Amino acid sequence: MGSPEAVNVVSSMKRCFSTFASLAFSVPGLLPAITFQNWQTASFTEEQFYDESVSDATADPDGDGMTNLHEYVFAGQPLNAEANLSPVLETMAGTLALTY
Repeated sequence: MGSPEAVNVVSSMKRCFSTFASLAFSVPGLLPAITFQNWQTASFTEEQFYDESVSDATADPDGDGMTNLHEYVFAGQPLNAEANLSPVLETMAGTLALTY
């Protein structure tokens, strides 16, 4: 991170993402509510959990272009690069649809 602006943006993102440790995301009927921190605990070994370059919300340990926060929200696997995990916004029959 060379520029001060980039450092400030990343610092701001980390502050915002840190709130996700206490929030729970669920999809009624599909996924039980689980906090980001519980997801981290279930997704990483103890060593990986304490390594922010692996388990931080902004980290991308599998290099698939999806941060851990994206993996959490879309029920991905942070250590296994997956195709088509990114949501796609498109128009279908005149209706705006978000698919993933």
